Formats: sequence, C-alpha cells, structure tokens
Amino acid sequence: MKVSKIGRNTMLDAFFTVTAGWCFKIYNGAVPLHSEDSIGAAVLLVIITNNGQPGVGLTWETSSDGNISKLTTETWKGVCIAGGNKDFARWCPLAYDGSANVTDNLLQFSVSDTPDSDILVGNPVAVIGATQEVNYFNNSIPEY
Repeated sequence: MKVSKIGRNTMLDAFFTVTAGWCFKIYNGAVPLHSEDSIGAAVLLVIITNNGQPGVGLTWETSSDGNISKLTTETWKGVCIAGGNKDFARWCPLAYDGSANVTDNLLQFSVSDTPDSDILVGNPVAVIGATQEVNYFNNSIPEY
C-alpha cells in the first residue's frame, strides 16, 4: 500500500489532534516490546512538557509532506527526577502511569545519542535535577 502526501498529512494531523496536550516520558530500563505493554520495572527519568510546566502538554505544527514537527514556538523540556540511561520514551497522556494500556494511542520511541535513534539527545544519561530539552522532533509516515 502506498499513501499519498495528503493521506499521510491527514493521518498525522488527526492523530496529533486527538493526542494534543500529551507529553513525552523518558525512561531507564528494559524497552517494552509494544507501546501498549507495561513499562515493567523501568524508571521514569523525566517528563517533557511545554516549557517544563507541570500539566502543560505539547502541541505540533500542521503536517507537510507526510512529516510533522514540534511546534517551533514551544520549548519542550523537563527536569530529571531520576538518574540513569535514557533508554526509551513514550508519547502519552500526562496522567499515564506506565501500566499496560490498550485504550490510548501510545507511541514508543528509542532514545540515545546516536543518529539512528527516534529521539536524539546530546547526553544519553539523565542526571537528577538537570534540565532535558527536546529541541527538534519530527515524526513521519513513509509513502510505503
């Protein structure tokens, strides 16, 4: 199946409209096989919100050419509440507690300092009290 740019834009805009106001939660630990699986014993390192404000979720630009990016007027950041390697992240509701979830549209991403990761960070290790920023994020649906 091949999806047109208009189709990919429509899917991305619809998904991120439904999940507007959500956040990224970055974890240390074994990466769950599926995004709806429990995080198990993984430790929450940081919650990425708009300007690091508790309870203020993130929003996105309008998609283009099958890609969608963080809203450029927002600063996505959070303060690390635990230390450890940044192993994976979830796009999830602010109240998400890490349990198995088959009712929300969760996304799961790899996190590292290597270019092949979904979320590229300058330092792959979280330090308690340090600020973690996400300066750039782009998500896409490939044509096929």
